[in-house]
Amino acid sequence: MGNTERQSERSTEVFGDLLYSARDSKDRAIKSLGIAALASLFAFRKGHRALPITVASVFGATALVNHLESKEKQKASRSLKTPVSHSEKPQSEIPLSHEQASDEFTLETSEEFITDIISSIEHAKDRVWLEFRQFESGQVMSTLVEALIRAKERGVDVNFHLDSYAKYFTRVGNRDVWRYSQILRNPKEPETGLDERVLKQKNRFLTEFDIEKLLAAGIVVFSKATGRQKYIPFSGGGNHRKYVIVDETAWLGTTELTDSDISGMDNFMLKTQSVRFVSILGDIFTNPPQQDATYRSSKEQETDRIDWELLVDSGKPHSSIIYKRALEMIENAQEKIEFVTQYWPEGDLEQVLIEKAKAGVDVRIIMQSIGDHRIWRLPFLLRFLQFITQQPKGSNSLGMRVELPSNPTHAKGLVVDGKSALFGSNNLFEPTLITGVKEISIFTENPELVTQIEERIFNHTK
Repeated sequence: MGNTERQSERSTEVFGDLLYSARDSKDRAIKSLGIAALASLFAFRKGHRALPITVASVFGATALVNHLESKEKQKASRSLKTPVSHSEKPQSEIPLSHEQASDEFTLETSEEFITDIISSIEHAKDRVWLEFRQFESGQVMSTLVEALIRAKERGVDVNFHLDSYAKYFTRVGNRDVWRYSQILRNPKEPETGLDERVLKQKNRFLTEFDIEKLLAAGIVVFSKATGRQKYIPFSGGGNHRKYVIVDETAWLGTTELTDSDISGMDNFMLKTQSVRFVSILGDIFTNPPQQDATYRSSKEQETDRIDWELLVDSGKPHSSIIYKRALEMIENAQEKIEFVTQYWPEGDLEQVLIEKAKAGVDVRIIMQSIGDHRIWRLPFLLRFLQFITQQPKGSNSLGMRVELPSNPTHAKGLVVDGKSALFGSNNLFEPTLITGVKEISIFTENPELVTQIEERIFNHTK
């Protein structure tokens, strides 16, 4: 009952905020239109016409933008009265079988993950620690927010490290939009049935409301800028790690805390109750390493293989221990390389993949479908087109198979010869290496874990 009351409170308050903002946008539109009309009168006089024409054009455009915003906010407020029905705790499309689970690690889809952590938070006794780049409130995330606040109220140590990126960018469908920008193309978003402009306003105001609640509860702390972001906002860098610790259980992987990441994209999180792994992750949360770091399983001396290594990028430009490990893995490949990413291979990674393909190694790349906003915009568009035209779907002269799945993928994984795997937050995209980004990934030669990563990620994203 309490959760229903909180959800009602959220909808009512956000509804009021949206209506107030809609009226404010309408007032600005009227004022801008008045200035534009006044300036246009002077545009017909002889003499200097350039200035009044410019003023009339600028304020006319401003009036149009504010008019559109007013309409979008009104529609967004109405949508709160008729919310889209979703199950409160989404279920996975692929149930986890006994054979897919190892003693210490279980790979979960994003649907399994969010169901798992909300349930775990509701029963947490000691701590709930989260670190993510993006948060976007919605049906599922609002449920998570309430679970965090209730845990805090009953005395659990709840801390949420969130990158400042979340303050400025709103997730709309499968793309991030600057909160104060106008969306030029305006298709309907399938999940909600709302125009993207309307959805942006709804998501923005819901997110701002929930972040304010988390701040008021003393739960959220925004990460300090790293890499180039310290000097030039939005130029790259920041904290891209994604992990959760609830008591003595931890999750690490690719899912951001947005409804789109849960239901609209392929995402995975690795769950573990390994005492050493959870302890190391807790130390990273409370005392982040200032240099790139590697942490190893205590079982490394028991076998001739690496059970697991936790690789941490500290966010220094031109430095990534995770990227280096990926290059080493590919260079040592003998038979097969499987790589899934949002982006296309760049720089050293592209070259070593091409060399391996030419040497007869089976190279399979699964990457984000055509149309993703991160790819289909300049200047990245030109480089992507160059890559994809020489890598047609299926097979090509370079020997690489490039697959573009119909469902957008946010997964990031590398499996070599079915014997070693790399999985985590790092896209292995060289331009982000240059800017400097905080990342975290796990490397493993544990046969059970490698099999999980290979079968679940690469079969799921076909």
